[in-house]
Amino acid sequence: MSSATLTAEKKQTVDAAVTWTRWIPLGVGALVMVLLFAVFPYQHWTFATRGSVLEGWWKLLTQMPDNGEWQYCLVVPLIAGWLVWRQADLLKKMPLHGSWLGVPVLLFGIFVYWAGYKVDTGYLGFAALQILLAGLILLLGGKEWMRALFIPWLFLAFAWPLFPLDNLLAARLKIPTAQIASGILNTVGIPCVREGSTLQSMADTAAGLQQGAKFTLDVSDSCSGMRSLYALIMTGVLYSMVALKRTGPRLLLAASTIPLAVIGNVVRLLMLAIASLVVGQEFAVGKQIHGKLVEASLVSGVMAGKDNQGREDFVKITGGRLVVENVTAENQIQGWIRKGTLADGRTFEAKVEQGKLSSSVLEDATLREVMFSRAEGEAPEAAMSVAVLSQAGLERPSYSESRQVESFFHLFAGFVVFGVALGGVFGLASLFERKHWNQMKKWGHQSGAGALPREGHAAASANDVMAKSGTALALGVAAMAICWVTPTAAQLAESSFRPGLPEMVGECPSTALTMTSKERALFDETVRLDRRMYLTPDERQVLVTVVLSGEVKKTLHQPERCLPDQGWIISNRQEVPLRLKDGRELHATVLSVFRDILKDDGTRVRMRALNLYWYQGSHGYSTPSYDVSSFVSYRDAILRNLNHRWGQASFFMKVSEEEVGALEDPLEELTAIQSLSSFAADTASEILNPES
Repeated sequence: MSSATLTAEKKQTVDAAVTWTRWIPLGVGALVMVLLFAVFPYQHWTFATRGSVLEGWWKLLTQMPDNGEWQYCLVVPLIAGWLVWRQADLLKKMPLHGSWLGVPVLLFGIFVYWAGYKVDTGYLGFAALQILLAGLILLLGGKEWMRALFIPWLFLAFAWPLFPLDNLLAARLKIPTAQIASGILNTVGIPCVREGSTLQSMADTAAGLQQGAKFTLDVSDSCSGMRSLYALIMTGVLYSMVALKRTGPRLLLAASTIPLAVIGNVVRLLMLAIASLVVGQEFAVGKQIHGKLVEASLVSGVMAGKDNQGREDFVKITGGRLVVENVTAENQIQGWIRKGTLADGRTFEAKVEQGKLSSSVLEDATLREVMFSRAEGEAPEAAMSVAVLSQAGLERPSYSESRQVESFFHLFAGFVVFGVALGGVFGLASLFERKHWNQMKKWGHQSGAGALPREGHAAASANDVMAKSGTALALGVAAMAICWVTPTAAQLAESSFRPGLPEMVGECPSTALTMTSKERALFDETVRLDRRMYLTPDERQVLVTVVLSGEVKKTLHQPERCLPDQGWIISNRQEVPLRLKDGRELHATVLSVFRDILKDDGTRVRMRALNLYWYQGSHGYSTPSYDVSSFVSYRDAILRNLNHRWGQASFFMKVSEEEVGALEDPLEELTAIQSLSSFAADTASEILNPES
């Protein structure tokens, strides 16, 4: 046999060995990732049964309409794969020389993976995927592979929808956006008034126009840049990786996406304001669609019925408050008339059994249990068992679940946000690349895409490859085994709330209310909800709701999310102490909210209200913050094996109802906050267990 033949055979043997030692670790790494994140049932997500991390990720992004703004996450793995493919030639030349430094990274990732499994949350599953992937690259490929794949690995983080960041970052962008837009409008001669994140045209007394008559714009979450912010950051990072060559400009370009999103939204607000002035607000913004009637002022009407002696009695109504409990599909309402006044000076209360609601008139309403009083403080007496109220005039209606129907122009202006920001990204990238940032070379170094493998690292031996591959596989199997033997049955601790709400709190009587149909659809059957409407001595109505989370998962929410859906605008947020009768002190959050309603006569009325709430866990733990309650829930479940059964106590009270632009009492809201806090403290003393 010739020497050439021997050399060729030896080369084939070496190539086969190299191929074998190269594909084994790559195959093991892929197998571990598939088993942990595509096969193993990890979390319930929002569904009945546990699913893998990637299954839940897919369902969250494709089967839940409310998450549409996060669907860009679906293309991130494809882009990350493309970034790896761009370095295919480089990776082919790099030997696999794994590092045992990957083991501690894998162990930390396994802990995060187990913690997410135990507390049934997908966010830790996303974090575990990133950490375990880095650990596998280090253990099986080595430092050079980690250096080459660092950018694609980092970019993969954009694939995970981080819903809690919506409120965390969106709230911080609203006020600056409104401030900048307000300053520009006033500077160019379009006078406007800003309250919180809302912009309104200034009142024009000469033209007889109220404040907000020309335009009223609120920087909602969808207008604050949040729905485009993460996509913009992802686009900026991707473009910087492809178009720029140095780390410094790349970091600057990625960071610039946040102010660019604010600038884009400022442009959007300016477009909406100018279009409202030129064409009209309904064309520029859209129109407000009200939900069901909740309350209204009763200003006139005639009530007819028989008194206790059977004689016909006709009385003229001059005022009162209609409280609506139910509105049928045929616009028939049921509810109560509170604090009604008559032309002869008497007051009355009555139950509205049915009545036809037409525009601002209540027609042919059947009243029962009509109670009259002649003087303030006098005990009411039954006067009519049944009466008919005809043609009662209503003013200042209050609706639930008001919503804004956006116009086409409003939707078009939304695309401007992304367009302006994206144009800024491209412009800055061109500026950075043209200058090459020679003066800032010290900021960064050549990226892995253009780097060559360092000399001195030969391919690892077969024994080394097998040892590290076996370690990776063993750790992956161990992670699944640990999760498999971890108890997952819901064993919630006792609630800190007593069952039910008291009929009386001090001198405040109440009326029991039930869960709405929308709440029944949202909550699982193990959720408990108690609700009552209390009347305070200063004649304010306070709606108290206590929601106790169910057994499946924590089902509480933030008022900051549901109030805007009902048409309320949050103007202020503060924390207040609640001092209970037994000496305990809780802390609650108070939201100052308002919404404007256009009456039939064209008058714009602003209703102001307060929403006080806190979250109560087991074993006496309480917090005014939803985010803190979530953190404590996960922390105690992992470290103390304590599964809190959280409850939320919410107190909603209207403060005032005045024409927009009218002079307001600056102390009225402060007094109302003190009154509501005092009532909440008295109620908490009644509804919390003594040991909590």
